[in-house]
Amino acid sequence: MLRCSELTVETPVENRSRQEIELAMQLERRLQVRMLRSIRVHIRETELQLFGEVSCWHEKQQAQETAREVAPSYRIRNELRITSDHERRYSR
Repeated sequence: MLRCSELTVETPVENRSRQEIELAMQLERRLQVRMLRSIRVHIRETELQLFGEVSCWHEKQQAQETAREVAPSYRIRNELRITSDHERRYSR
């Protein structure tokens, strides 16, 4: 009888994916509390990405530093867009 190693070995990718999802959710909650903004977090392999809108460069940096505190082993890719309140108000 032949055994396929892919089926018999527990894949760490599944566990890691669950850990990544939990880490992303934890970071999203922390960002929501600290910054009063909804910022999406995606984690893939060794990279953590931040998505959303902030009103200034300082908030963008604050979100990045918060991510670094929560997940220091990940490379952070800050994709947050800076939009002023004036732009947000009139773009709806």
